[in-house]
Amino acid sequence: QIENNVASWTKTLHKLAKQMKDEPPGNVAQSVRTKLEAFRPKIPLIAALRNPGLRDRHWKKISQITGQSVKVVEDTTFNNFLEMNLGEHLGEIQEISEYASKEYRLEKQLEKMQAEWKN
Repeated sequence: QIENNVASWTKTLHKLAKQMKDEPPGNVAQSVRTKLEAFRPKIPLIAALRNPGLRDRHWKKISQITGQSVKVVEDTTFNNFLEMNLGEHLGEIQEISEYASKEYRLEKQLEKMQAEWKN
């Protein structure tokens, strides 16, 4: 969803920048578009790290591959992860996140079956 939103915003800002090319708002639109383009490569890392299926065991694996203590606490921001250079390990983090998603789906299916058995 984030990627779709960013693509849509980028397209809109491109049109605005073209329409207002010689006006000050056109400069603002181009500036925001440039920032969105710089943000776009970070989207896969955001998607991998915001996975609701990530459990402590997955965060421990991420910590192992990065060589840093990666923990999510209430005030953790994405910028904290960028400062840790987690993007350098994107492929491995995505793989862990995919496994976490599969495990999460299985957990939810098991919970559903157990609830059905109780009824």
